Formats: sequence, structure tokens, C-alpha cells
Amino acid sequence: MEGVPPSRIYGTCRKRINYILGIGIVLALIGASLLVAFGLLYVRPYVYMRHLVAAVCSTQEGSMTGDVVSCTCASDGSGSCMSQYPCFRVYVNYTTESGLAAVNATLYDSYETYTIQNSAQQCSYHKCDRVARNNVGAVTNFADSFGHLGMKYHCFIDENDESYAVLDVVTVATVVHCMFWPLLSLVTGLAIVLIYVFHIDSSGSSVGDNDENNRSLPSSLERRLVRVGDCTMILSGEEKLAQ
Repeated sequence: MEGVPPSRIYGTCRKRINYILGIGIVLALIGASLLVAFGLLYVRPYVYMRHLVAAVCSTQEGSMTGDVVSCTCASDGSGSCMSQYPCFRVYVNYTTESGLAAVNATLYDSYETYTIQNSAQQCSYHKCDRVARNNVGAVTNFADSFGHLGMKYHCFIDENDESYAVLDVVTVATVVHCMFWPLLSLVTGLAIVLIYVFHIDSSGSSVGDNDENNRSLPSSLERRLVRVGDCTMILSGEEKLAQ
């Protein structure tokens, strides 16, 4: 370490600390962004469908109604893109583990389709691609999968409304799984940033102080954060020089 200025040695180690701070900021930003996105995609829909319970559905009738449903295919909900799809309706009987049973309930592929179609044509499947031909193909696939008499499959029902059943819902497990990892990333990132910003070294001065001694000697936090590679040896040598 002879001949190497202490300021140059310390500058190398401080860069590594800045990298760690940068990682903390990135983790916090990614976690916050994902929390917002997953909150809109999963948590918000879950709030409206958390009352649904599992059941077993059996198809009683599936047929095209003859109606053609017009829909908006623009992602922003504007009328800049209009398309259409054929209306296919499925009636099912269902039973729950508690013994609740109902007949001739309308099946919907999702809770979103239920909210759109419940007060309209009551179509079981909703697909609004820009190309109408793709919508026809998607409806046909749905009809082949759930529209034949006697087919049985898992579904979700409202115990207070026996008129409908839903195939797919957002479950508690999905919400927990989608929110845990972004939250962990956010907390970890914030912890790194807060430790860096609010740490007080052994001399009672903050890491960001402009004191001349702090510019030449690393703080206790910095000594802990840079215990990797040659930087550990550099700091050890510098401490001996300081003594």
C-alpha cells in the first residue's frame, strides 16, 4: 500500500458504497412500482370477488344466441377501436362443499365478463381483439372447452346469488404471492437507503459531514459495507496509517 495516497484509496472504497446505495434505490423503486401495478391487477379485483366460494359446475346447455356483441378494443377504453364477437351462453348446475346447489346458472369465464354481461346479453365469454376473426376463434375454443352437455369443472359462485357462476377468480394465495415479493424489495431497498443516510459513525458525525477527517478516514458503516475483495485490505492498511 506504500505510495498510494489515502484519498485515492478511500475514493475507491466510497465508490463501492455508492454502488450499494444505488442498488438500494433501484430495489425500492422496483418494489414500489410493482406494488402499484399488482395492486391494480390483482388486489383491486379481489376486493370485488372475495365473497365467491368454490363449487363444482356441470354444463346443462351451451349454445350461440345469434347475437353479435360490439365492444371497444382500445386499451384506453376510448372508441378509437371497435370490434365484435359472437355471443355464446352456457347454463350450468353447481354444488358446493357445504351442500348448496343451484340449477340453470349462467356461467362466465371471469368476474370481469360477469360485470360486463350480467345486465346485457349474458354472454359467457368476452373477447375483444382488434381483429374480429380472432374473437370468433376464441369464443369457439371456449365453447369446445365448456359448452358440451355433462362437462364438469371447478367454478366459483355467490352464495347470495344463484343466478351465475364464474370460472376464474383472484384468490387470497395469488394476492399474497404477488404482493410479498414487491414489498420485500421495497423494504430491503428502503433499509439500505436509510442505513446509509441516517447512520452516525463512532465520532458522532454523520457520513455526509464535510469534516476533513471524515474525508480521509472511512466511517464504521463504510467499513462494514465494503468488506469485499481488495477494499477490505485497503481499509485495514489505511487504518494502520491513521494510527
